[in-house]
Amino acid sequence: MSGLGLMAIGAGLFQVLLSALLLFGGLFQGLSRRLFALVLLGVAGYLVAPLVDSHPVGWVLAVALSTMVPGMFWLFCASVFDDHYSFPAWQPALVALSVILPLLFEGLGLPQGGAGDWLLRGLPQFLEFVFLALALWAIFRHWREDLVAGRRRLRFWFCASAGVFIFVLILSREVLFEDASWLQETQYLATALVLLGTNALLLRYPAGFFDPIHRPEPLMAPDAESKDPETPPGAAQQLAHIRRLVVTEGIHREHGMTIGKLAAAADIPEYRLRSLINGGLGYRNFNDFLNRFRIDEASERLADPGEVRTPVLTIALDVGFRSISSFNKSFKDTHGVTPTAYRKAHAGDPETH
Repeated sequence: MSGLGLMAIGAGLFQVLLSALLLFGGLFQGLSRRLFALVLLGVAGYLVAPLVDSHPVGWVLAVALSTMVPGMFWLFCASVFDDHYSFPAWQPALVALSVILPLLFEGLGLPQGGAGDWLLRGLPQFLEFVFLALALWAIFRHWREDLVAGRRRLRFWFCASAGVFIFVLILSREVLFEDASWLQETQYLATALVLLGTNALLLRYPAGFFDPIHRPEPLMAPDAESKDPETPPGAAQQLAHIRRLVVTEGIHREHGMTIGKLAAAADIPEYRLRSLINGGLGYRNFNDFLNRFRIDEASERLADPGEVRTPVLTIALDVGFRSISSFNKSFKDTHGVTPTAYRKAHAGDPETH
């Protein structure tokens, strides 16, 4: 490898170290930090691989680390941008499978082109593209409902651009230009530049999106001012206006309610409304904000003996939920029991009335 290639690898490794210093002041606390640590570890393996290609054990280990980058990038994006992400066991198991199968192929010394090649190398390669597609889905799925300004910016400038770069890099290396000599050094130079841009963004937008979800607070009284420095001045009166729209006029019951529609109804710019709900009330997701009022109203109706025969589905649709499944999930997340069990505990069993 030429001196330019070595310089690119060295610059990339320096940027990986800088990313770790920028983001891991919390000593790897939290799922998102740990997953991003694994992404960086995989990138480091990718950069180191050409330096240890003459050492079989070191090369295999470096390649194994680099192979886990797409999968870990997907899990990282899901953990950051989905406020209800639960880290199901099958997801890391699938990522681990995409790493283990190519190692098994190398260890068994199977010939290329056979059934073993397709299963142990082709399938993991296909999974890499699936992981990146899932990462982009996680990035953009809740973009409109995201109330955290810095995290909204990072969805595109950091994660989406990084995901597209990883996709293009893997497609070029493993499919389109597998043996192209010009790619051997260009890929490391491009990676170093992307890492440099990533660190520039992380310096601009600190690691606040790694922080735990704030505990939502009750809507403030009209004469109270938020102490959160991110909340705009005069927020109390605007929050009181939002209270009237939600509590008195029941705007949360409208199906398809969006933050844009609420901003129009409240005559508040959308960006300011996002800041009010996030900074003043602690919500990171607009749907969670709406669902709080929907669940409160549904709870009152389920506990009302006069509505003991009203179907749960009717109540769910009346308060603004689109389906019984989404209502049941939100209700159980809030109260720890199903709506039916809650009704039995508070209003009695309808079969006895």
